[in-house]
Amino acid sequence: MGTIGTWLRRVGRGAPEAREIGPSDLPCRLGDYLLFKRLMGHMSASEVFVGKRWGTPWNAAAASSLEDISKDLVIIRRGRLPADSEPFFSRSLSEDNFYKALDHPQFCRLIEAGIFENAVLVATEYAAGESLADLLRSSRRTGLPWEVAAFIAHELCAILEYAHAKQDADENNWGLVLSRGGLSLFDVFIDHLGGIRIADVGLASLNMMSPEPTGFCGPKVLLVSAFSPEAIQGKVVDSRGDIFCVGAVAWELVTGEMPFRGDTEFESLEKLAQATVESPSARCPDIPKALEITIMKAMSKAPNERHESASDLKRNLGALIDRNRARRQLAELMHSLFSEDREQSQAEMRRWIAQASEVGAARD
Repeated sequence: MGTIGTWLRRVGRGAPEAREIGPSDLPCRLGDYLLFKRLMGHMSASEVFVGKRWGTPWNAAAASSLEDISKDLVIIRRGRLPADSEPFFSRSLSEDNFYKALDHPQFCRLIEAGIFENAVLVATEYAAGESLADLLRSSRRTGLPWEVAAFIAHELCAILEYAHAKQDADENNWGLVLSRGGLSLFDVFIDHLGGIRIADVGLASLNMMSPEPTGFCGPKVLLVSAFSPEAIQGKVVDSRGDIFCVGAVAWELVTGEMPFRGDTEFESLEKLAQATVESPSARCPDIPKALEITIMKAMSKAPNERHESASDLKRNLGALIDRNRARRQLAELMHSLFSEDREQSQAEMRRWIAQASEVGAARD
């Protein structure tokens, strides 16, 4: 593998089509990576696998904790190559460089992105823990305690605050982490200590999205928990689109329901385009009025009626919670719901270590 610029020379004429990879094919090699498992349930326009770099030793073979074992793992996303590759590559090369420059502990770092077998591949750090979608599902979608929900939204704002400040010198909108690629609850991971990471930073053009920073960005919008109305309507998207996404995620976390669910896909899109949503207190009566006002302001249809920045929204949320207490509550919730899953995940990773050794021995 390599950068998009390098891979561009390996695409097109005579390049093989992307092959099907089923459960019976795993573990198998894909480019420079050894794939162990396809992750099911990810609301993404691409296939998602967990694996490790091909031919490298597994440094965590003797480690005892899930977090130590997972340090050698990567997430590989595979999506089809856009029909018109030229604008895709000219845009993606700059975007690739931007996301590689992000250095924040709550981002899963982009390792590399490019093309293999006429498919887009994106490799990022592995995120240990459970997704927000799994957390809501395990809590029977009754919603999370309001302070925990506000804490998660606060931490997402901290990530956005950093990313927005890292926009490149040309002021391109690469720093729009959520609103261009959409934010799914499957993309946000919580570890057993209540730490929060974003595993898919919305690499829009690398996930089969539009080659332009405006407009409707493709099929993922029907599956994501948040997407700004201006993106649906084909308007220019700026950092305030990310504010809307955080507000919508907070709404879902406190209510346990998706904010723009309709009887049909068209009705859901129409509700999203018009930002038609009821107040969260209609479903969660114990939510503080100040938090409800904050969420609804973030979800305003007009960008100029939302919070001015991620810093502004983070400050409002921070004033409503005790961060240390909320993080402890989240950690306790994770332990009560997923302690058995952690043990199973650790055993599964041990099997992957053995499989990697067997594959390496067969290769040799």
